[in-house]
Amino acid sequence: MKITYLQKIIFLKIFTFCLFLNTSMVFALQEGKDIEMPQNEFPTKIDCKELNHKVSIPLETPTVCDTVYGVEKCSNDFYSFKYNAHEILAKPDNCILYLGHQEIYCENPIRIENDMIILNPNLKFFLDNNLPTAKVYRIQRGILIDKISNHSKIHVRNTMEGKTIRAYSTGTPVRILEKSSHSWVKIMLPDFSIGYVRELFLSAENVSTNNDIIKIDIIKQNSDGFYLFTYDNNQFLAHPDHAILYINNVEFYCENPIFIENTTIILNSDLRNYLDHRTPTSKVHPIIQGELINQVTENNCVNIHDAIDGKISKTYRAKTKVNVLYQSFDGWLQIMLPDGFIGYIDGRYLRLKEDVSLPPVDIQSFMHKEIKRDYILIVNQQNQNLQIYKKLNNQTYTLDTSSKVSTGLFKTPTPNGWFTLKSKRGSWMYIPKFNVGIESYSSFKGSYLLHGVPANKNKQPLRASINKLGRKASHGCIRLPIHIAKNIYDNVETGSVIIIDATPPLIEDILSSFNQLEQI
Repeated sequence: MKITYLQKIIFLKIFTFCLFLNTSMVFALQEGKDIEMPQNEFPTKIDCKELNHKVSIPLETPTVCDTVYGVEKCSNDFYSFKYNAHEILAKPDNCILYLGHQEIYCENPIRIENDMIILNPNLKFFLDNNLPTAKVYRIQRGILIDKISNHSKIHVRNTMEGKTIRAYSTGTPVRILEKSSHSWVKIMLPDFSIGYVRELFLSAENVSTNNDIIKIDIIKQNSDGFYLFTYDNNQFLAHPDHAILYINNVEFYCENPIFIENTTIILNSDLRNYLDHRTPTSKVHPIIQGELINQVTENNCVNIHDAIDGKISKTYRAKTKVNVLYQSFDGWLQIMLPDGFIGYIDGRYLRLKEDVSLPPVDIQSFMHKEIKRDYILIVNQQNQNLQIYKKLNNQTYTLDTSSKVSTGLFKTPTPNGWFTLKSKRGSWMYIPKFNVGIESYSSFKGSYLLHGVPANKNKQPLRASINKLGRKASHGCIRLPIHIAKNIYDNVETGSVIIIDATPPLIEDILSSFNQLEQI
């Protein structure tokens, strides 16, 4: 078939027009022109075809275009889109995204699927509720410093207590990703590598740095590497790498209590604060002793973990004596075993003396946890009493309920700790094995419950159990009058805080701790 001259002219014009149209589209993408997003009823999936791929990050956005972190690296392959009036810049394989002028941490915030952007559910929850969680939160900035030895290099480690990744210069800017246990902070460096440093070597808003440094002359050092010295009429025996020290022959817990510079001891400022005020804190307190128990699996062994909710490191027999070093979120405890091994246990596997309270909780362990604070429950095991505080409209708290309770007997103790009410709840449960039922139950740790006094199968409370309220009587649960248990079941929502201890802190101290948490 022959092509006429006129057909050739028409074909050439069509080809030229298509080439021009394609070139214009490429230029539009390169120039990063704003394109309006379609408004969706459920916009967790967002059409990629109407977005700017590989957008340039505006130079007027300081948190994004800080030259310290490199504009080029920030601006490559990011997607710009809107969700619920939020202007977002994100990248599928980047844990940092940008919400307006704010930097947000979120692992794998988005993914691309069939020309659609799909939001990570954790990110969607954050955007919908403006509520930081353990997986999505705003990032702080800081710099590396050294106020101890005035060295010019700070060693950043691959894990807490791990190997050095690299030494960075004092003044190096960092992103603060997470405050971990025992004064370790997870950071991101300018080269986007992630590591850990102690708070001691970090300066940032609301991050403590040991500014108050006390230097003491060494008296002598024993064969185990412990240093003997005196300060403010107190005699000390301490080691730079040991969390246990001795003050006037009493065992204390303090992470890295001293630092050695030439022939001088530098006192940890947390320890100095304790000596000045004599108020135990999560960072400095007298050692508390207990023993391992197993009322959960009843196999006479207790697993010791390498971290909170971590892997099992070792197993020890029940009745092994331990030192309690540290109290964390949801009843987790750090302990030291007789062989010197340090690990973590679930508080259900520990028995303390009846009149002994746990060390003060590390309130920072509650960071990014989803907790509710309309109600705060406090159980005093020494007085066998429950107090329920309710938050008012003016954000203050009032005592809503006070009641006698029955916690666990010595052989079957109720675990101490700071917990939250779990979703395992119910209005009635009958247990044929024991021929009893419980009404209005709410779990705070596994099978450990708050519930009404035991009842028969007809839901009639047992008179003997009612008469025992105000005394220890249970197998580990917390028994309550029926109307109190029903009030909790009906009104106190899942995620509410419950604090259980021999002598728990006062409500004003609890609220002060939560206020500190909000400022971190």
